[in-house]
Amino acid sequence: MPSRSQADAGVAIVLALVLIAIISAVMLIPTLLAGFQSERGASQVAAVVTPTASAALERARAVLARARADVIPREGLGTDYGVTFSEAGYRTLIQWNAEWQVEARTANAFESLNLMLPCCDWSKPSRDEKTNCACGHHQALEGLSKKLLSEDRSAGAVQREVTRWSRYLYPKEALSAEMVKRAQLDPETKAALAELQARGEC
Repeated sequence: MPSRSQADAGVAIVLALVLIAIISAVMLIPTLLAGFQSERGASQVAAVVTPTASAALERARAVLARARADVIPREGLGTDYGVTFSEAGYRTLIQWNAEWQVEARTANAFESLNLMLPCCDWSKPSRDEKTNCACGHHQALEGLSKKLLSEDRSAGAVQREVTRWSRYLYPKEALSAEMVKRAQLDPETKAALAELQARGEC
């Protein structure tokens, strides 16, 4: 059985070890705080330098948005021939192609139209419809053309509607072509196009 002095010595050793542990922990606090503040500061700096769109890019996007509003029919826009620029309207045009034939009195006007689309190199419709392109987009344009010509609309008026639907069906290609055309005459559009192309946005 240990003596009283030995027991006291053991208690003293334990207390000393506890005291050392407390002192060590206290001494580590400034280091831990410094590390936390450093990380917090770094994250704040990172947040500050997060890349944002430049003023030039914002102006370019605004120019692009104006061109889009000018040339691309918006989704759901109505027409004076009873369909909207929509998936349902597109399906209606295809149905018209099945329902209407090229009339003898409108055949020349029909064959004068330009139905060019980015999807293929076919563009000139024929009164011999078996030779016409059978893709869905061209069927829609053919149906539109036959229906509007049957209403005694001029070839020019029909061509304008064909162009609108072409742009609706292929907005990216239509917008790119429009920006290139405008850039030849307008310095602001030219600068916007260069900025957008440099950013891979047009």
